Amino acid sequence: MVNLSKIVDFLFPKRCLFCKAQVDSELVCSACILKLPLIQSPFCQRCGQPLPQSLFKKSKVNPAVCPACRAKRFPFSQSRSVMLYDEDTSRLILRLKYGDQTHLASVFADLVFLNHVDIFRDVDVIIPVPLGFMRLMKRQYNQSALIASVLSNRTKIPLNTRAFVRKHFNKSQGGLSFQARHENVKEAFFVKVLEDIEDKVVLLVDDVMASGATLLSASRALKKAGAKEVRLITIARTV
Repeated sequence: MVNLSKIVDFLFPKRCLFCKAQVDSELVCSACILKLPLIQSPFCQRCGQPLPQSLFKKSKVNPAVCPACRAKRFPFSQSRSVMLYDEDTSRLILRLKYGDQTHLASVFADLVFLNHVDIFRDVDVIIPVPLGFMRLMKRQYNQSALIASVLSNRTKIPLNTRAFVRKHFNKSQGGLSFQARHENVKEAFFVKVLEDIEDKVVLLVDDVMASGATLLSASRALKKAGAKEVRLITIARTV
């Protein structure tokens, strides 16, 4: 019997999104993955922001925590991001978010385990940042839930997509000012099933941390509902 998929692969070989080298099934070749702006140590142990090496030479206080985190308390205990948000990483994330290339969730999960496996220690439940109903209907899937599902499968930590929901529809954060972003998602989330959250160490999953408004609002809602601890993991972040 003729293997149609092999014929298609021969006539139309898959190419790396960036360098156009031929690949088997992955969207990005291993060489280009290594060129992505991955966030590696040193970074702030609380918010995950990359730290300059010079800080470790001059600082008389704990250099593993950035000045912003020393000055202010946040509703989350730790945050980690896989890479910086730039032109290349945005292309990958947009393909997952709007381009139906859902297999990228596995690629992103692989990258999480490169440098941030410690974020899973003692976690009780993995929860994705929920989409509003209308946005979910339009997109047909929640990209953060896809990533969270892969992380749950690989770590065997339970995934919960029922307990945490959006309270109301809010407009897209894109194009809004820093202050407007925070106002747009203020009290946007609530916990529907308290027993799924109370006294739990929660790992909250999202695709991008920009202003941090969405994740701050979501973290506050989880803590208010009785979460013992909230940690964050995102695929990319702005500096």
